[in-house]
Amino acid sequence: LPVPPDGGWGWVVVGSSFFLSLIVDGCCYSYGIFYMEYLAHFGASKAKTTLVGALLPGCYLLVGPFVSALANKYGCRIVCIIGSLISSFAFCISTLCTTIDQMIFLYGVLGGVGFGMMYLPSVVIVSFYFDRKRALATGLAVCGSGVGTFLFAPLCKWLLSIYGWKGANMILGGIILNGIVCASLYRPMEPPKQKKVKPSGDIRQSIIMQKIIQEKERQRTISTGSLNNTVITIDNKLIKDPDMLKKVQEIIISEEQNQLAAAQNNTIGGSTSNLTQPKTPENEERKLSLGSNSVEIKPVNKHLTRVQEDKHKVQFNHEEDSLLTASTMSLKKQKQKEKDDMNRPMYRQDIFYSGSVTSIVEYAQSNDDMTSYMASIASIPPPPPEDDHSCKAKCLPIFYVLQTIFDISLFGSPTFIVLLTGTGILAFTGFFTPFMYIVENAILLGVDENSATFLLSILGICNISGRLIAGWLADRNWTDSVLIHNIALILAGVATALVPLFTSYVMMVTYCIVFGSCIASFITLRSIVPVELLGLQRLTNSFGLMLLFQGAAALVGAPLSGFIYDVTQSYSISFVASGAMIAAGGL
Repeated sequence: LPVPPDGGWGWVVVGSSFFLSLIVDGCCYSYGIFYMEYLAHFGASKAKTTLVGALLPGCYLLVGPFVSALANKYGCRIVCIIGSLISSFAFCISTLCTTIDQMIFLYGVLGGVGFGMMYLPSVVIVSFYFDRKRALATGLAVCGSGVGTFLFAPLCKWLLSIYGWKGANMILGGIILNGIVCASLYRPMEPPKQKKVKPSGDIRQSIIMQKIIQEKERQRTISTGSLNNTVITIDNKLIKDPDMLKKVQEIIISEEQNQLAAAQNNTIGGSTSNLTQPKTPENEERKLSLGSNSVEIKPVNKHLTRVQEDKHKVQFNHEEDSLLTASTMSLKKQKQKEKDDMNRPMYRQDIFYSGSVTSIVEYAQSNDDMTSYMASIASIPPPPPEDDHSCKAKCLPIFYVLQTIFDISLFGSPTFIVLLTGTGILAFTGFFTPFMYIVENAILLGVDENSATFLLSILGICNISGRLIAGWLADRNWTDSVLIHNIALILAGVATALVPLFTSYVMMVTYCIVFGSCIASFITLRSIVPVELLGLQRLTNSFGLMLLFQGAAALVGAPLSGFIYDVTQSYSISFVASGAMIAAGGL
C-alpha cells in the first residue's frame, strides 16, 4: 500500500471534506427550523413530522456499511458525486410533495441515502491521505459539521422568511450540488514511483543477436563465385586446387537437388510447414577434408535457403510476438489490479480510525517505520482465478467489505455488546432530540424566534471546539480516550435531562455550550474507543455494525420524543428521557 503523504494534496482533500461536512450536517441539524413550517403546512402529528428530519441522519448512518463497500469498489470520488446528485434531487423534488408521507420517502429516505454517500467517503478519504497528522486533518475536516450548524440555522431562517419552505429547499438543493465540485478533488492516491532498472538482457535483443552471430558464422564459408578456380577456407585462405574445386561443385549440385526434391515433396503433400529441414551437418553445411586443408561448403541455392530462413524467421517471430504480447497484457492487468487495490480504502484496517496512527500498538511494533506499518495493517483478499467471470469475482471489493463488516462472531464478545448498547443504541436514541426541539422549546418559553434559532448556532460553535479539544486529548499518551468518551456522554446526558429546569435564555445558552462540546467529543472518539477496547483488527467490523445500530436508534429517538409531546403536550419528559439514555450510554 502507498504510504500517505501526510500533506501535499491531502490538505486539498481536507478542505473538500470540510465543505462536504458543512453541507451535510448543516442540512441535517437545521431541520429544527423547518420542523415548525412542516407542522403548519402538512398538519401531521409531531412524531410523524419529526420522522422526516430523523430519516436524514438515520439513513446516512444506516447505509454506512454499504456505502463503504461501494467506495471500496468505485472510489470515494464517484460515490460522493452520485450522493450529491441524489440528495439535491431529493430536496428539489420534495417541493412537489402534498402529504407528509411523500416527504418521508422523498425528503427523508432519498435525501438521507444521498447524504450517506456524501458523508462517509469524505471521512474515509482524509484517513487515506494522513497517518501521523491524521488527528489534526480529521479534526479540521469534521469541523465543517459545526460550521454548517452555525451557518445554516440563520440561513434557513432567512430563506424561510423570504421564499417559504419550498423555495428554501430548492436553494438548499442547489447548495448540495456543490458537493460535486468538492468530491471531484478526491483523486486517488498514486503509488510511489520506482526507479526503472534496465534489464541485463532483453529477450528479443538476445535472440536477434544470436541470429546475427549465426549469420556471420554462415558467411565464413567457401565461395565459388568470387574468384575463378579458387576455394576460400574457413581460415580465409585462398587455395587454387582444381581437383578440390571439382569435388566442391559436385557436393553443391547434389545438395541443391536434394533440397529441391524435398521442397517438391512437401508442397505435393499439402504441407508447407516442414519446408525448413532440420539443421544437421548433412543438409546445413558440408565439410570437405583434403590434405591439410578443411573446407566448409555452404549450400549455393541461395533463393531456396533464403525462403526457408525467412519462413523460419516469420514463424519464430510470430510465436515470439504472441508470447510477448500475452505476457505484456497479463503484466499490465496485474499492475493495474495492484494499483486499484492500493487505492481501495477499505483494505486498510485503520481507515475508520480518526486519531494519529502513532498511538496505535501496531505502529509501535513496526519500530516507527511507516512502510512496515502499512504492510502490517493491509488486508487484501486473494484475487479470484482469471477464468472466473462471476458477479462475485467482479465485485470482490464489495463482497469482501460486507463480509468483514457483517461478521457476527463479534457478537460473542461481551465488550462489544456493552459498547454497542451504550454508544450504538442508547446514546443515539437521545442524540438528535435537542437538535430537533430546542428551538421550539425556547419559543414556547417566550424566547423570540431569532434568539431561539441562534441556539442551534451556539451548538455548532461548541461542536467545533469540542471536536478539536477531544482530538488533541486523544493523541496524548497521558489521557484515557475511553474515560473522556464516557465522561462526555454522562455530562451531555445530565445536562439534557435538566432542560425542563432551564427557563431563562441564559440558562438555555449555557446548556447548548455544555451539550455541544460534550456531544462533539463523543462523536470524535467513537472510532477511537473500539480500537482501545477491541483492537485495530476489529475496527472495520465493530464500527460498521455500530453505524447500523446508531442509524436505527436515530430513526426511533427523535420521533419517540415527538410522540411523547403529542401525548403529554410538553417537552419535559422528552428531554428527561433523552438525557437519561445519553447518560446511560456513558456508564
